[in-house]
Amino acid sequence: MKPKQIIIGLVIGVMAVIFVYNFWGEQAPAPSQYTEQIKQARLDKEHYLRTSEKSPIKNRSQFKGLIYYPPQEKYKVNAQLEKLAKQEFIEVKTSKDETETYQKFAWAKFVLNGGNHRLLVLKKPRMPQLFIAFTDETSGKQTYGGGRYLDFPYKAGVNSLTIDFNLAYNPYCVYNYDYSCPLPPQENHLSVAIEAGEKTEN
Repeated sequence: MKPKQIIIGLVIGVMAVIFVYNFWGEQAPAPSQYTEQIKQARLDKEHYLRTSEKSPIKNRSQFKGLIYYPPQEKYKVNAQLEKLAKQEFIEVKTSKDETETYQKFAWAKFVLNGGNHRLLVLKKPRMPQLFIAFTDETSGKQTYGGGRYLDFPYKAGVNSLTIDFNLAYNPYCVYNYDYSCPLPPQENHLSVAIEAGEKTEN
């Protein structure tokens, strides 16, 4: 084979390798470690709901599983905490028209989809946990109309919070009407569609 033919053959071979790599790279990207962690957390939750005696599911044998949006890292945001000077206690209404006492803790301010947003962070008295209940533009459509929840461990002196909407979950009253679930305060409606976390419809 002549040197010119060898060079042409090598060029064609390299181009073929690049084409195959790009094609398969676009068609079937390897799942990230983050995506795998989210998927595993969802499997663990389903296992608990399906098998635990403490599960809110009344008839576990007929439980068909949960519905989720695919994990998207863009819905994991860093929020700045603006502590409230007066962390007053409020009565939050529940799905059974009862009330639960929470403490207004801080505003969580963040940027999502190019817009500025904030959520009111609540704290349960004498509990080392922060709590956000929110609604968004998917509520009552693809997601539960009564809002979804996010939980965070409470750490004194922390001025930021990682909000991962891929972890947003439905309250137990979605599965069992015997439960009384706190409703999001009126401040916590986001004027954006949070297409992440748990759904109620495909």
